[in-house]
Amino acid sequence: MEYPYQASIIIPTTGDGKPLLEHTLASLYKECQQTNYELIVIDNASIDDTFDYLEQLEQNRFFNCKVISNPQNLGFAAAVNQGIERASGEYIVVMHNDIAFSSNAIDQLIQVLGKHEDIGILGPAVNACFNEQQLLAEESSDEPQVINFVDSCLFVMKAELAFRLDENYELAYFEDKDLALQCISKGLKTAFVSGIVIEHRYASTTRVLTLDPESEIYWKNAAFFHTKWKLEPQLNEDFRQLPVLSQLIKIDQIINPVPYTNLTPPTNREV
Repeated sequence: MEYPYQASIIIPTTGDGKPLLEHTLASLYKECQQTNYELIVIDNASIDDTFDYLEQLEQNRFFNCKVISNPQNLGFAAAVNQGIERASGEYIVVMHNDIAFSSNAIDQLIQVLGKHEDIGILGPAVNACFNEQQLLAEESSDEPQVINFVDSCLFVMKAELAFRLDENYELAYFEDKDLALQCISKGLKTAFVSGIVIEHRYASTTRVLTLDPESEIYWKNAAFFHTKWKLEPQLNEDFRQLPVLSQLIKIDQIINPVPYTNLTPPTNREV
């Protein structure tokens, strides 16, 4: 199949996220000289002047920009899926609106992914994210390392795999973990490259929307995730040595104050 673009970069934005998005796109422009990309920005009912800013980007053909405007916040998963439906790139790049680049990380990730047919989703090392396996380490490698899931702050996948995020996850949280299990169910790996690094302003959007690991939506999504995939927490003797956030994630099914009640999980592992 012939693709008009090498990659489609999909960025949802919402709230008063224009300053974050401007910083991200300026960083992308500085480090990425690739002209065969397209940018798809999904405006999830921003409350600032993001609309005007995106209209200008589209008029100026900034990275062949396409804009999708939603009258209400449909959530991260639905916004990403909207972008994928409009995408024309061989590779799908999903990223948050609060990323800074110190190198052409997107092109580097695409080059690595193109060499590994057994990897379905690939991400970079990150200064701060929800997946501790991706955090910066003293030693780095140019070879991909298999991890449980790739944090949604930035990941790359091939368009031909036709992955979609499950829109049952409200607003935010657990879409990336769900996507990883979709990937694994197809016999593919999820991985990251520790030698490819980005900076992430962790939780800058979810904090504004009062979405955090103590919010009702977090627990609701956690319940749906565990029910859908029939998962049970595995607590070992090293559990108390983990950081508090990791402990919270591992026991959320046990102590979840918002049990799964109003969503019907799929009968199989396909979204």
